[in-house]
Amino acid sequence: MNASREIGLATSKDVVQLKNIKIPYQFKSTVQEEICGEYSNVFRWIICKEDGKVIGFHRSKIVAGWGILAGILITPESSDIWLANNLSRFAIEDLTLNTTEGILAWAESPDAHKVKLMKRYGFEIFPDYIYRLIFDKESLELFINKKIIAVTDLTWRSSNFNDYDQIIKLLNFKNSFVDSLPNKHSTDKTRWYVCIENERIIAAINWWLHSDTLEIHFTLSEESDFDITSGLYCLLLELKNKQIKYININLEKARKMTLIRLLNFKPKTYRHGYISYLLYKKNKCLHKKVANPCVNIM
Repeated sequence: MNASREIGLATSKDVVQLKNIKIPYQFKSTVQEEICGEYSNVFRWIICKEDGKVIGFHRSKIVAGWGILAGILITPESSDIWLANNLSRFAIEDLTLNTTEGILAWAESPDAHKVKLMKRYGFEIFPDYIYRLIFDKESLELFINKKIIAVTDLTWRSSNFNDYDQIIKLLNFKNSFVDSLPNKHSTDKTRWYVCIENERIIAAINWWLHSDTLEIHFTLSEESDFDITSGLYCLLLELKNKQIKYININLEKARKMTLIRLLNFKPKTYRHGYISYLLYKKNKCLHKKVANPCVNIM
């Protein structure tokens, strides 16, 4: 007879169990902050319990109105494709109710099983692949110690509200994987780092910092192959007091020069390599935020 299983949002009572699970990702150290601390309004931890024991989870985050499916894990002794599918479905339903713009996810190839599954939930796949790199402490030190010198006639700085219109204009150049997903929330001044040439913004990096991790979500520029390496370097210098241990970087397909330069610093990649495909689903209407839903699945 199958033990009862229940899926719902994690609470502070689940933190100890989650910390004891062998999680092969860098976010294990921030579990408590993400569930019941500083970042609890951003991260969504969907867990599955069997007789009170956590046997799997799906971690998502909400940034600028978009929900991002960020990772799933099932304990080895509970490995079950149906459990994984149920966790994914529940996470998608949860984000649909708690985001204004839509949901993003990643896949290793256009033919992956995940793509077929997500299409059933109404996701589309962006045609161009994305480069995704992970800098850890070792590769970060190599990068910072290189002392990259920016081109003399270019200046990188944090954005302000006066930059809004110029950043939006960069969307017209259609060189970013989010060009089809523009939204007003993404222009928050704390998440843009811009490149100035002759008093004009020619490139912009969309970033977000949580705990010890810097996320480079996407970049915009007039020239699709514009090298943003110096911008990343200058941004890190500005954030040097934040004790950053990891950087997750998404690079558009055209930024091959940036990719080549960054690979010199030995960044990590995902198991399938540094090429990934973006899946997205736009919300058709606004939803009211719901409380902590819970459902029995077995």
